[in-house]
Amino acid sequence: MAILCKGPVDPLTATWQLSSPLFTACSARRRPDYKYPGQARQRPQKVKMGVTRHSQNGERRARRRKTTIATSKSLPAKGYADIVGMSKNSKNSDPYLPRNFKMEAAKVEEEKPVADVPERPSLQKHEFFFKVPRDYSKPLSSDKGSKTTLHAQIIRAKKGSAKGREARLSDFDPLPTFAYLCGGPGSAQDEGRHQVLTDHVVRNGFQLLLLDYRGTGGSEKLDLERIKDLQASSKDGSSEVVRAFQDTRQGNIVRDLEAIRLYLAASWPTSKHNTDATKLVLLGQSYGGWVAMLYAQRYPESVRGCLLTGGMPPIGASPIEVYNRLFDSVAKDNETFYNDASIRFGSTEDPRTLVLRIAKAILNRPGENKDKNRLSLTTFASMGRSLGEPDGASHLYAKLLKIDKALHDARGKESAASVALDGKTVFDAIDTHTFNKRLIYGVEHEMQCYVADKGGQSMWSAEEVRDDGKYSDRYAWVSAQSAAELDALAKRGSFYFLGEAFMPEHADDYAGLRALGGRKFAERLALAGQTEDLWDVARLKDNKVPIYSTIYPTDMYVDAKLAVRATALVGPSIRFKELDKASGLRHNAIRVATEQLLTVFKGLGCEYFDKTIR
Repeated sequence: MAILCKGPVDPLTATWQLSSPLFTACSARRRPDYKYPGQARQRPQKVKMGVTRHSQNGERRARRRKTTIATSKSLPAKGYADIVGMSKNSKNSDPYLPRNFKMEAAKVEEEKPVADVPERPSLQKHEFFFKVPRDYSKPLSSDKGSKTTLHAQIIRAKKGSAKGREARLSDFDPLPTFAYLCGGPGSAQDEGRHQVLTDHVVRNGFQLLLLDYRGTGGSEKLDLERIKDLQASSKDGSSEVVRAFQDTRQGNIVRDLEAIRLYLAASWPTSKHNTDATKLVLLGQSYGGWVAMLYAQRYPESVRGCLLTGGMPPIGASPIEVYNRLFDSVAKDNETFYNDASIRFGSTEDPRTLVLRIAKAILNRPGENKDKNRLSLTTFASMGRSLGEPDGASHLYAKLLKIDKALHDARGKESAASVALDGKTVFDAIDTHTFNKRLIYGVEHEMQCYVADKGGQSMWSAEEVRDDGKYSDRYAWVSAQSAAELDALAKRGSFYFLGEAFMPEHADDYAGLRALGGRKFAERLALAGQTEDLWDVARLKDNKVPIYSTIYPTDMYVDAKLAVRATALVGPSIRFKELDKASGLRHNAIRVATEQLLTVFKGLGCEYFDKTIR
């Protein structure tokens, strides 16, 4: 496997200018269509979005004329470059903050005393709650500023302190910071999930920063309780809720990271402020790669280097193109599931018969479980998200056997969703997306991952590809209304499972999404559009930050071909490797094959793990 560096720029993309949209759901070539719920098996009327490419270009040019990129020359002269660890000709720039803007360091709301890391005697952790502006254009120091709370943990090698168990981070020598950016959107950090990575980070002289993104984990969480408070405390509660979801997007996440970096940089001697000591090393997993790339683009002088694992964003691709590619990958995994007998542990049960029988039970036994969740064929089909994991086909088959048995043993006395299974219900066993716990992941997934132009919209793009794409016949079963219709469709071919996608039916099935407003709210949020332009081709091409990226050819969550294509838009400092299928590495390699993956990064020239990876 040869190491690949940045290839030649595609002749189409080489002509793009700064004022041109990288991609938009409202392209002149094809526009995603609005879809509203209609009667079963009837195609709802499609309404065009009414936004032209030329109007977007004009708006974008006007906006860029107004928001000239701020440089350090426009910043206060009172040593600001020294305070934040930037050169006096800094290239750090956020086009959505006012000219002459001075970023403030995050303010500590609470810092807990040093604590042990459970079952890790060589490590200690420092837990913080930071105050940062909800809107960075209105700092906390201003009269109009309002705050949001961020939760972060810093893990480092255990050291003694004269203050003992009452010691705080400032009582220890400062260390360079390695930030792990988890997938998402809407996911929180899991301290114990990446123990091998943590060991390598700490043994190489770093402290590990784990930040819960806005709206997740220990940060001010965007859950139903907070949504009710927003609705009750404002004249137009629904608009406040829309804004709350918009506030969780990548633009604010990278500002939060920079504010926390400024806080950590202040602990270093002034002589270290313009060195790598105060810069972050970022490792972005999946969606975390989107965050890492945007941070490197807007704050290049705050970044020492970026590592992306299954995290190269599909820059230049529309939502429809992305989903067409992803559905190709999902189709291959479906064929493996249905045709590879080795996944069945010796069972003679044909997966086609198994899936058909469960689908009939779901149709014949409608209703809710104890938590008010419903079970549609689409939510059942969404179990296919697990096919992208190592041994995902085997695990799915084993779970289907258990679900089938539970439904059979219940003998039709209750709804399929509420049948008991392993101390929970069949719905819980089928639920692979956990939308009730991750509202952001549901209603924001298409927008945050695949819409990159300000004002751009994506209205059920995954549904459009499912119902109108080349695999539509394999997904017709999710709209079936009777057992007889399922039997007829089964004769035409296998029932394909879905991959990672948010569908209108999910908004009806999940109790949390229904409480949020269901399809109506999801569509309102989509119509509100993207709040920022994410990718700036000119800045990306001028990138000097070292970027190391691993790309997985069988990745059903982040398309490999689009990832490789996107590397041509980044400056010469990016190095990437598209791994062989024989490597066995897939999207979650950072967790299940950490040392193997870090060895790949070392082969790309990454030196951050030299003490532990030989």
